Amino acid sequence: MPRATQGEYTILENLSAKPTTFVDYARRLELFWVFCTRLGLCLTLDADIDRAMCDWADFEFLNGEGADFGERLLAAMERWAIVNRTRSCVQLPRYRKVLRAWKRNAPKKSRLPMPELFCWALVGYMIWSGFPDMGLFLLTLFDTYLRPGSLLLLAADEVVAPEKVTGHHVLVVAPVEKEVSTKTGVFDEAVVLDGSLCPELGILLKELAARRIVLSQADRCRSPESTLLWGFSARDFNKLFVAGVHDLRLPEMESCYQARHGGACRDSLVGSRSKLEIQLRANWSTTSSFRIYNKPGRVQQLVEKGDKNVLTFAGLVRDNFSRYIRSGRCPKPPIAV
Repeated sequence: MPRATQGEYTILENLSAKPTTFVDYARRLELFWVFCTRLGLCLTLDADIDRAMCDWADFEFLNGEGADFGERLLAAMERWAIVNRTRSCVQLPRYRKVLRAWKRNAPKKSRLPMPELFCWALVGYMIWSGFPDMGLFLLTLFDTYLRPGSLLLLAADEVVAPEKVTGHHVLVVAPVEKEVSTKTGVFDEAVVLDGSLCPELGILLKELAARRIVLSQADRCRSPESTLLWGFSARDFNKLFVAGVHDLRLPEMESCYQARHGGACRDSLVGSRSKLEIQLRANWSTTSSFRIYNKPGRVQQLVEKGDKNVLTFAGLVRDNFSRYIRSGRCPKPPIAV
């Protein structure tokens, strides 16, 4: 029975790799399609797919993934194109160039958690630079332990206010009705904003969500369900993050992904959550990840290396965060000259 002429994979093509590899390809493609659907990206032409994969690369680079992660999607896409594209291939020149840049700039595999004071200093730097929403984003990363990509894809209506005044705001990540799972395949991952790091964080996120929904009402193609909470790109955020790390002279800060680990390490250090609570909040399947990133001694060493004026500035931002966010203004940080 002919296969290739019927638009199917041949026996030899299916024998070209292990079955588990093809299962992995399917999973990666599904996550990529979900990403495109979430952002409303067009995938009609090869050029559309090429651009969408470049945007996806930005998200995963921000998530701290290495270039091998992007190469696997490339392999999956090329296999998909064999039977789904008219020419049995897909042209991805821009994405291939992005992959080369990814290889050169990918962060090291071993990354220390971000100290809390470094986070506050960067938040203040972002507010002072005129991007308070980016500062709010970074602090939310630190508090929730969410992956940067997951937080960037959060919709405005997924910030849920409490029914009672004494309750807590909640972020509903990957609601099941939207058929969009997290990277680990989990639906309805709820993150409680209990105020242990910043008492008003939930309120500030809800205020941002309300503003984003009002802005989206001018666009008839957008609904609250499809309006993203954040109005900036992964590329723009990473650019400001890198600039802040340089200007504030923060040692060993390579990726905002370190905020996720920093929040977990901070909560363990101050005792605001148990080890099990931290593991569940970080969505780690085993305790081994907790042991890897629970490095209070190394974090304290980083703080000791930090500029004293920067650390003083960080404390000022922490004490006045809500006011700075709402006004969009912050004192000038002690940046390098």
